[in-house]
Amino acid sequence: MNLKKMMQGLVFFLTSLLVFVFLFRALLPTASPRMTKPKTAAKEITYTYVALGDSLTEGVGDSTKQGGFVPILAQSLSNENDGQYQPVNYGVAGNTSAQILDRLKKQTDLQKDLKKARVMTLTVGGNDLRKVVVDHLSDFSLSDIQKATQELYSEPQRNYYKGQKGQSPSSHLCSGDLQSSLPEFS
Repeated sequence: MNLKKMMQGLVFFLTSLLVFVFLFRALLPTASPRMTKPKTAAKEITYTYVALGDSLTEGVGDSTKQGGFVPILAQSLSNENDGQYQPVNYGVAGNTSAQILDRLKKQTDLQKDLKKARVMTLTVGGNDLRKVVVDHLSDFSLSDIQKATQELYSEPQRNYYKGQKGQSPSSHLCSGDLQSSLPEFS
């Protein structure tokens, strides 16, 4: 007899739960996604967005496993502008500025994508600074950081990165660094 009452109680509980879930879903409206743009009848133009950099660009540490800031920025650009922004991610975890600059000079696919890019982001410098701290762990001083940032943001290196904008005159490049207090837009 006890088993029969327990079974009746379990059936009643499960039935009540199903009714509650059904009513909950039926009565509460669903929100539309914020990251998608409503489809229009007009043909959309596709733009290239090149992301170049280190682990931040690659998306390392993104707990959502969606690729970090690159796809979010591409979707945001698509939502707020005419056209679809297609990201091409050249982020490589652990790369220093010298390695990124070397890839920029040698990778022909990267150079081709940069020529057709409408937008480019560049994240660089974190691994350079990390290396300074690790290399000078026992005798670390602020002058070590200052010397590293001067090398990292040397005039030839800055000019090379800025020269990439000339490869695609219609592209936009936003750069910020440890040497200046405000980002530079072009």
